[in-house]
Amino acid sequence: MATVYKVKSEVYLDKHNECYKKIIVIEPDPNDPTINNIIKKVSRNRLSEFEEFSPCCPRPNCFPAVMDPDNTNEFLSINNIDKLFTILIANLYTIDYNLSKLLMKSQVEIPNLICFIRK
Repeated sequence: MATVYKVKSEVYLDKHNECYKKIIVIEPDPNDPTINNIIKKVSRNRLSEFEEFSPCCPRPNCFPAVMDPDNTNEFLSINNIDKLFTILIANLYTIDYNLSKLLMKSQVEIPNLICFIRK
């Protein structure tokens, strides 16, 4: 049975470099040995002192971020998403264009959705 994953962008507060970065996230965590080397669990930092996590708006404490395959100490920038698609396709993931298009046109809001993939 195939599993469907969301590929989306997320704003991440890099406390070390003191800047915001737009990074790529795959949810849920694929936990796939073929791509585990570019997936890293990252703690979610509050982007501002006004941001609240609550039962009405739950957000997980960690998320699976995509690391740059050429430098796994750095997040993969949204500008280099082609690297991610190259790796996913080489490891038999399928970009589900129809599902992505359907949900982007529907009333269902998935913030910062790039596409759906499946394997």
